[in-house]
This record gives sequence, structure tokens and C-alpha cells, in this order.
Amino acid sequence: HLGVVENLITVGIGKNLLNVDGLDRLNFDPESLSSEPQQLIGTSGTLYGYAALTGKSTAKPIFISPGHRISHLSAARLALLLGKFRVVEPIRQADLISRQYIRIHFSSSLNDAKKEEEKEINNDDP
Repeated sequence: HLGVVENLITVGIGKNLLNVDGLDRLNFDPESLSSEPQQLIGTSGTLYGYAALTGKSTAKPIFISPGHRISHLSAARLALLLGKFRVVEPIRQADLISRQYIRIHFSSSLNDAKKEEEKEINNDDP
């Protein structure tokens, strides 16, 4: 939606294969992947995206689909360029930063709530 509204290039990347048009884990062989992305073509003949190994990943691929204003292959190549790890770098950084934010801003609240709960449990003893 953001890509269309703002006319931005967008790419979809997932860690799980979406079961659609005959594509599923049962008929996808991750061992067949090499350094090149593999097309994900449904039983209807529609190209849905690519599967690719990123970074040092040797077993678990990511699944890439074009969003807005980008071709299937360009989306796959872009994802591979951004993939030092299995999760591409922008997503990985967002995850790391959000976890750090939660630790800084909410860890004391969570610890206080846990201590209060333990205190209530201990005071309930007859």
C-alpha cells in the first residue's frame, strides 16, 4: 500500500513460503538452491517470486516477491545485495533497534510488574 500511495519501489521478503497456487513446502526443495535465486512458479504458470539463500545461510531460504515499481528478478537481486544474514539488513536492523528500545524503556516496568506479582503470590499464603 505504501509503495502505491507514495510511488515508491517496494519489495516483499518473507522467511516462510506462502501456500498459493500449488506452491508449498512439500513441492519446494531448498537443497536445489545455489547462489542464484530460484523462480517460484505456481501450477497456473504464474511467477510469484524467487527463493534465495542469503548470507551464510545454507539451508533456510528467504522468499522474495516484487512490491511496486520493480521486477521479480530485480527484487530478488536487491534482496541478495542486502543479505549479509538470512534476514535482510534493513529488517534485521529494525528488529534489533526495536528490541533495544523495549529493553531500555520497558524492562523496568516489566520487572516491577513481575516483582509485584510475586509479592502478591507470597502474601496469599495462609
